[in-house]
Amino acid sequence: SYSSSSSSSSTTKPQNDVRHHEDVTHILAKVQGSARRISADLSFSTTNSNSTTSLIHNATSSPSTSLPPVRRSPSGTGLQSMQYHAESYLGHHTHGSSTAATSSSSSYQKTNSFSTSANDTVLDKYEPIRKVRSPRGLVGLQNLGNTCFMNSVLQCLLNTPQLTSYFQSNQHSKELNTSNTTTRGKLASAFGELVCRVKSSSKQYGVESPHEVKRCVERVAPQFCGYNQQDAQELLRVLLDGLHEDLNRVRTKPAYQELQDLPGETDQERSDKWWRYFRERNDSFLVDVFGGQLMSVVTCSTCQHRSTAFDSFLDISLPIPRAQAGPFSSSKGCSIFDCLRSFTEEEVLEGDEKYYCSDCKKHRNSTKRLSFYRLPSVLVLHIKRFSYNSYRRDKLTTNVSFPLDSLDMRDYVSSKDPSVRGQYDLYAVSHHVGGLGGGHYTATCKNEDDLKWYNFNDSSVRELSDSSGVSGSSAYVLFYKRR
Repeated sequence: SYSSSSSSSSTTKPQNDVRHHEDVTHILAKVQGSARRISADLSFSTTNSNSTTSLIHNATSSPSTSLPPVRRSPSGTGLQSMQYHAESYLGHHTHGSSTAATSSSSSYQKTNSFSTSANDTVLDKYEPIRKVRSPRGLVGLQNLGNTCFMNSVLQCLLNTPQLTSYFQSNQHSKELNTSNTTTRGKLASAFGELVCRVKSSSKQYGVESPHEVKRCVERVAPQFCGYNQQDAQELLRVLLDGLHEDLNRVRTKPAYQELQDLPGETDQERSDKWWRYFRERNDSFLVDVFGGQLMSVVTCSTCQHRSTAFDSFLDISLPIPRAQAGPFSSSKGCSIFDCLRSFTEEEVLEGDEKYYCSDCKKHRNSTKRLSFYRLPSVLVLHIKRFSYNSYRRDKLTTNVSFPLDSLDMRDYVSSKDPSVRGQYDLYAVSHHVGGLGGGHYTATCKNEDDLKWYNFNDSSVRELSDSSGVSGSSAYVLFYKRR
């Protein structure tokens, strides 16, 4: 028999080639159906001879998929490559108690406990370990009657690896708050059941019903009762807030307390104080993943007194710059960086918006500037396409361009810590096409298994031939994950 517990530096003797060939062929035929699938030019990953081989694919799931990566043979080609390939597979299945077998049974691992430091603001509790496997989650959602807005948001969340792994591992059942929330934990339970049905489905391009999730959302926010078309971003906020409350680890919140700037405090010390105050009342996995912090600085134009405040967020709404938001804005276009600059640019407070200066003891003209101070693991950016005022309601069809990879947020962060992690990659987009009177929502999401982009249109799921269908004037809510 073959073993992966150790590797020999000696090559296989020529007189044993025939016997080895027959054994290996027999083993591989059982595993994959044909030894001919293993070609001589397969490249294998090199591991230490004392380390165990990590299984990155469940070879029993499909006869058409690849075997695990194994140690490189002395020659790296021909019969010895086949022998080492079989060694690795048998080693994994005959040493079931090994570290490799144990670690491979779970797709995700826990990392460090939560920290309030500026350079590691949100706990990445469940980091994905890349596996080569058939894509999971290619499941459509039934339209229950003008519920495309909900399906679009749900598909983006169902393609958030940290979130889905948390629910698949059943960790949410240990943190479920069934006593003092509106749904008494039923929203989180319904969402968890939907995650498991979608992610464990062996039938690609099947359809699941989100009926129970909708019913629980209606209890949290009655405006979503019935079957009228609604705003996807408003639904997203209700869903994130509802899941947060159902999973809040804080059962009894401390009393309200007004936070004041103290003389000599640094911005970092003030940020820590505000963040600690927030987390003492809001401590859930939703905040671990989506939670970030904004810093607001108001400066008196008369005495230059500087006042700071810090606000937490789960998503950010970005305005389209006014220069690109005219009636013919779709032909002008702008970038997500223009939107970020507009969000963080200095604002003048005057007239009815004058700020009360604690040093001057009266209302003064002042300036206000927003910036990011703590960045979340998952950054959700909502492009404000719908405008409302006393006279009209309108949709801005401006084409907002955005990077699929390497969105750099560090220019918009006030923290001076050079180790701030500010690089993000896009993995999901909620789209809206049409006008205010109707329209339709879809989603494009990057599958975590095969790293391909797919379009989710209610019950329909299709692979995109390229990434051009991800962007465009229909992009409404962007989901980025931190590197």
